Amino acid sequence: MKRSILLPLLLAAPVLVALRPSGDQVRVQFKPQPGSSLTKTFSVTSHYTLEEMQVLMNGEENPMMPQMEMDMENTLAVTVTDTYGKVADGRPVSLDRSYDSIDTEFNMSMTAEGGPAGTETATPSGSGTSPLEGLKVHFQWNAEDSDYDATWADEEAQGEDEWLEGLEMEMDLRDLLPARPLTVGDRYEIPLEGLVSVVAPGGDLKIDMQIDGDEASMGPADPELMTNMRRMFSEILRGKASGTLSEVREGEDGRFAVIEIDLDVDSNSDMSDLVQEAMEMQRQEGLEISLNQADVHFALEGKGTLEWDLDQGRVHSLDLSGDTSMEMEMEMEMNFGPQSMLMEMSMEMSGSLDIGVTTGE
Repeated sequence: MKRSILLPLLLAAPVLVALRPSGDQVRVQFKPQPGSSLTKTFSVTSHYTLEEMQVLMNGEENPMMPQMEMDMENTLAVTVTDTYGKVADGRPVSLDRSYDSIDTEFNMSMTAEGGPAGTETATPSGSGTSPLEGLKVHFQWNAEDSDYDATWADEEAQGEDEWLEGLEMEMDLRDLLPARPLTVGDRYEIPLEGLVSVVAPGGDLKIDMQIDGDEASMGPADPELMTNMRRMFSEILRGKASGTLSEVREGEDGRFAVIEIDLDVDSNSDMSDLVQEAMEMQRQEGLEISLNQADVHFALEGKGTLEWDLDQGRVHSLDLSGDTSMEMEMEMEMNFGPQSMLMEMSMEMSGSLDIGVTTGE
């Protein structure tokens, strides 16, 4: 009798499992109301410590080369207010962006010990601003070019047209969203290319960095090179990134999808043009330098939490942090009149990256 009951139950089990509800599906999508506005504040802080540095002259170590210690931190804070026009296919067709504030701070501490001059220290620091601050830009989707055209939105308050070059419309974290509906616990892949707009929001913001201290002693640790996250994280990307819908939070302020982000990515970039530009600014009379190589390998392993406003169809907040590493390989030929020398330098640095996004009406 027991066997006759057990057999039908075993046969029916797969059907019962298939019919069991899998949970409510959630569509996490970008869909703000046309005419609505949102103020977004991005904060990106990077910190690096020099782990190892080697300099070879004509293939040999220089016994007079001092032991270097270096610690640096850079913070970028950007606040914009976006007014959305038409929205279609998960993207703004048109958008007006007011650049409310753009600030950056840079601090470095360096010590050289054991060189010809004994122990030397330098503490260059500085800050940067952007001419875009206080101006408004109109972004219009160009279907033929599959990109946005940027123009000045206010005829009475316009900047130089060259300031529009390199600006990126994407500051909505749309690339972190899933392409399909999710149930709580579902995991999805995040395209690596989409992370660039997270670590370096807004594109080329034309920041002018003013450094106080001995700039000439900074060498390869030039602020523009060491803090250019978009270049360090935008060429050859490898690794993986994913999001997991952990919960749907409901309260008086609405419904929010809570997505846990996992990152384990690295990139390789050619920074030759930036290094060459820095060397040109510090060129000494009678010295000719030819740069052969300036490659940077940057890696990030981190976690974060994205909250998405399901009712308004837009980002609510992001909190992301992780461990980073950076390796730089440089090679240059230096000519002092009839004398020439091949210099090879390698640097390894470790550090951290913290990114925060907050929003408000």
